[in-house]
Amino acid sequence: IQMEPEFWDPNPNKICEKIFPPTFLFKPLSLKKTRKFYEFILVDSKSVSIKQF
Repeated sequence: IQMEPEFWDPNPNKICEKIFPPTFLFKPLSLKKTRKFYEFILVDSKSVSIKQF
């Protein structure tokens, strides 16, 4: 992953805290698009690899 040095942290939760304010809530543009929909986009574009346990 390429990331700006000021955002890097070994703890992924801290990375998110630095990027998104504590009161940030994502409002989807379309309620028909589920989390799976967005996961498939990321996997298909080879942006991420997701393992379900």
